[in-house]
Amino acid sequence: MIYRQAGPYNQVKNPHVAIYFNDPILHHITPVKIGHKVDFRFGFFIERDFDPQIDAYALFAGFSITNPTLSTRFMMPNLTVNLHEICGRLTSWLRRHDSNNGMLRFGLDDDEEYIGFAGGEDCELIEALRAYARLRKGSDTFTWKRAHFTAVVRLPNYNGWDESDLVNGSEDVAESALRLFKQLDFLYSMLFPRDLGPSRMSGGQSRALKSRQPDRRCSWSSDEHCRGAIDAAHIKPDRLGGHAVAGNLFWVCQFHHKLLDSYLNATLALDLSRRQIVATVSDRPPAATKADGLPRLIWDLIADKRSWPLPLRPEAVNHLFVE
Repeated sequence: MIYRQAGPYNQVKNPHVAIYFNDPILHHITPVKIGHKVDFRFGFFIERDFDPQIDAYALFAGFSITNPTLSTRFMMPNLTVNLHEICGRLTSWLRRHDSNNGMLRFGLDDDEEYIGFAGGEDCELIEALRAYARLRKGSDTFTWKRAHFTAVVRLPNYNGWDESDLVNGSEDVAESALRLFKQLDFLYSMLFPRDLGPSRMSGGQSRALKSRQPDRRCSWSSDEHCRGAIDAAHIKPDRLGGHAVAGNLFWVCQFHHKLLDSYLNATLALDLSRRQIVATVSDRPPAATKADGLPRLIWDLIADKRSWPLPLRPEAVNHLFVE
């Protein structure tokens, strides 16, 4: 984990200054539109605000995302698939904190947002989450104001702490923040496939697959669109408990890896009877995906159906079906 600091600890009473802790792989994202800047305010964060109600500084920590690209490509589709489970986990999380401390806040439309505290109705939250998950990128109006999602808790033990207090008590603050981050890890796991790209591929994964598939080349049947380094792609992602073993990995180039994980947000499964890997997409990919370089062959396969066998070379995946 690394951090990006959006400014010092709020010495000018600016309510939008925080330290964000991001996974390095997420720096390989692209903006929603050409010319737009990528907003790196996402992930776990610690923030200190001036609270006029107590006439002192207050410390907050939680999960936040204001990046429209990550929201629409990963957060919203994953939320759609696991809507009821996420609603239940968020409700349980809120109930761990009284109404003065825990809060959910996310966009619903251009000028609307949901703000929820402990004690709210579950049905209200699930309808709000469903509305958020349906938001889609469009024109320039789709900004962080619509895509933002925040789960935040006040840390009352540190109310009124000044700069020297925070420095001297940094270990205590860090311990409290880490406990909170662990409670919200299920939100971070929805943000991005954790096994994408060479920066996530460990030497152990590479060695495990090389033992069964020494020919390190993309498994796609046609190499017309192949480009980038060769990765060990997971069938069951590590964020969902998939292990870095040869029976859960296959070689794929970075383009096709990104195609499955980023553009399509596909779920992979083994079809043992046909000895194929089947990809399932939760929704029809947006038209913009086609313009991003999606091969016509793949577009034709997925345009009218949600599940389709990957066009892979049989010898490249035969190790997955060895009894």
